[in-house]
Amino acid sequence: MGMKSGRTSAKDEAYAVLREGILTMELSPGMVISPEETARRLKMSRTPVREAFLRLHEEGLLVILPQRETIVARIDPARMRQERFIRKSLELPVLEQIIGRCRETDFEKMISCIQEQEDCVKESRHISFIHCDMHLHRLFFEIAGQELAWEMLRRVNGHSERFRALYLQDQSALQKASARNRTLLCLIEEEKKGQALEHVREQIERPCPDEASLIRRYPSCFA
Repeated sequence: MGMKSGRTSAKDEAYAVLREGILTMELSPGMVISPEETARRLKMSRTPVREAFLRLHEEGLLVILPQRETIVARIDPARMRQERFIRKSLELPVLEQIIGRCRETDFEKMISCIQEQEDCVKESRHISFIHCDMHLHRLFFEIAGQELAWEMLRRVNGHSERFRALYLQDQSALQKASARNRTLLCLIEEEKKGQALEHVREQIERPCPDEASLIRRYPSCFA
C-alpha cells in the first residue's frame, strides 16, 4: 500500500498501516519484519518506516533486537490483564457519564454502528466487526468529551485487541459479541446505569469464556 494523499505524514501512514496489520493478525505474532522490506512494500523511504517501528515498539507491539531483527511481539497474557485494568478504569467512568445524557443524535450513531456490526456477523466479516466495535466504544468516549482518554486506551490496548481478533474468528463468538452490544445499547437507552456498568465490567474481565483453551489452540501466538 502506498501513501494516502492529504496531510498525513509518511511516518503516520507507515504507523497506521503496520499497526492495522499487527492488530488484525495479518502480521502474525513472532513474524520477523524489516524496515527495508516494509519500506519497499509501502513505497516509502526507510526513515518514516523506522520511526513507525520505534513507535510500535514503545506500544509493545514490536520487539526490536538491535543489529539483529525486528519481531512482531507475541501476545502476552500478563500484559493483557494490565490492559484490561486500564480499560476498566477508563471505560466504566465514561459509561457512567453518558447514561442519561445521550442526545437523539448520539443514539442514532450507536444504533447505526450496532446495525453495521450485525451485518458483519451475517457475512462472517470478523475484522470489519472489530472495527465497528472499536467505533462504538470510541463513540462512548466522544459523547463524554473524553477523546484524550480514548487515545490513551487505544495506544496501550494492542495485546487485548489481538486476542480478541483471534477469539472472534469463531462465528458463534461473533454472534455473542454482537448480542452483548445490542443488550448494552438497550441498557443505555433505558438508563439502567448499574446493569450497564456490570454488563461492560463482565465483558472486559471475561472477554473469552475459556481463555486458556484459546491459548492452547494458538500456542505460537502467545508469549
